[in-house]
Amino acid sequence: NLDMAAFMRFRRLTAEFIKSGKKIEHFPLKQDKLLNDIKNEWNVINNTLIRQDLRNDQLDLIKKFEGKYAGHPDVTPPPEDFKKFSDKAIDITIDMAQTHSLELRKDPESKTGFAVFVDWKKCGKSGAVPLVFGAYNSIKDERIGSVGVIDPDSIPKPGYNYYYCMTLKPEFSAIMYFLDNWYIQFSLDSAAVKYPNQECDVYVSARFSGAPYKFGKPDEPHGLFVDRCIIVPK
Repeated sequence: NLDMAAFMRFRRLTAEFIKSGKKIEHFPLKQDKLLNDIKNEWNVINNTLIRQDLRNDQLDLIKKFEGKYAGHPDVTPPPEDFKKFSDKAIDITIDMAQTHSLELRKDPESKTGFAVFVDWKKCGKSGAVPLVFGAYNSIKDERIGSVGVIDPDSIPKPGYNYYYCMTLKPEFSAIMYFLDNWYIQFSLDSAAVKYPNQECDVYVSARFSGAPYKFGKPDEPHGLFVDRCIIVPK
């Protein structure tokens, strides 16, 4: 479905449009119209081709899809800390990642305006939990480099910070994953296309939240916000 593909990649399409020297006001697609067209087509299929006992499940899927991709800004501002790499850095916002059961939510503290939140209590974790990361190629069935962690003691300031994860050569069918259950996964395919056989530094933009963390506040939820991954060629 072309409407669905365009809607899911809306901010990437607008970024390319602006990068080509055009103004966002002239962008030919509108998020609201795309979403309405998608929902209308989905409902037609659900009401005509799907068995009656499965239709509620399809309605839940529509709601989850809308919850993940709707209501976000047309344009995602570029990562400020990487201005000197603006033409080279690959910016993958969290709406382009695989996040499994983690839901996208609005977050005014994020430059993107949205993020996923990892609730440590629901994960059965307590204290200043570190962020686990790694890279994996599903075709080769092997890791790229070693598993690492972002130590909460390294938090430099309140709010979102960019944390260096690792240096790697991007591969097709490979992901950069976060959390010990791998629930956040950024595809490395776009980096493999643009920078084949070239070493790249990988950063994640994250915000550690809650009293157990340095700069955390007692009235904040205890967990972790992640809003983007940046891949910078060396």
